[in-house]
Amino acid sequence: MQVDYLADISTAASACSSAGVSMPQLCGSEDGTVIVPRYHWDEHPGGQFNKLPGIKKHLHFTMQSMCAETVCREFIDSLPVYSLVKKSAPSTSQYPAVIQPPGLSNERQAYLYREIREFVAEEHRDLACPRPSAGASIL
Repeated sequence: MQVDYLADISTAASACSSAGVSMPQLCGSEDGTVIVPRYHWDEHPGGQFNKLPGIKKHLHFTMQSMCAETVCREFIDSLPVYSLVKKSAPSTSQYPAVIQPPGLSNERQAYLYREIREFVAEEHRDLACPRPSAGASIL
């Protein structure tokens, strides 16, 4: 299976799971559309959330409900190691500001166009490796 752009990655991941266990979810698309927004939780009023050192090594998160206790485990059979919500923090239903993804730099756009575009199926080239925006040199 040839993988040219983000939707292809999702399709390939789904196809690798014959039992339907892997259910990939794209967070955004090549055109800059945000599917799963990110928020400035560090700036959330009331300081409701504890920091989780080494968050990338934790693979299992159990949430009781929105903004309730979250238990983190490194492996499914590991002991619970952390709760992200501070018990003493006041509850609020207001979300913090959304973090807007910056998009690709002009240099990265030029690199993809110059070096990678030829390896992408012709019908997907303008989606995966479009011509860089104004001001970027493709040389």
